[in-house]
Amino acid sequence: MSENELATIVVDVAYHIHTRLGPGLLESVYHAILVHELRKRGLHVEFEKPIPVVWDDLELEVGFRADLIVENKLTLELKSVEQIAKVHKKGSSGECVFCLSRSVEPETIFSLACPPRT
Repeated sequence: MSENELATIVVDVAYHIHTRLGPGLLESVYHAILVHELRKRGLHVEFEKPIPVVWDDLELEVGFRADLIVENKLTLELKSVEQIAKVHKKGSSGECVFCLSRSVEPETIFSLACPPRT
């Protein structure tokens, strides 16, 4: 399955979680439900996985921890925010937004922030 196909599934699942639960819960709640829903769809999901950072000859075992890694292809960084700022929005849609970041292993990494329902 390609990164685009995986991202389509993740966006669909995240949207349904957001519309069903709404805003205001801790990030850990959305995290646990997202893992559950992705695994229900037969996807391999790792969470809180350490990602090393290499600087010259120095390797830092935990450069950061990936919130979720799906099928070893897609790295997700989840955010539960009280309010969506301008920086979170793309265009004027105000829907769930994915922000692409620099490549790491796995190749595609993005974060998800959903606005509160009005």
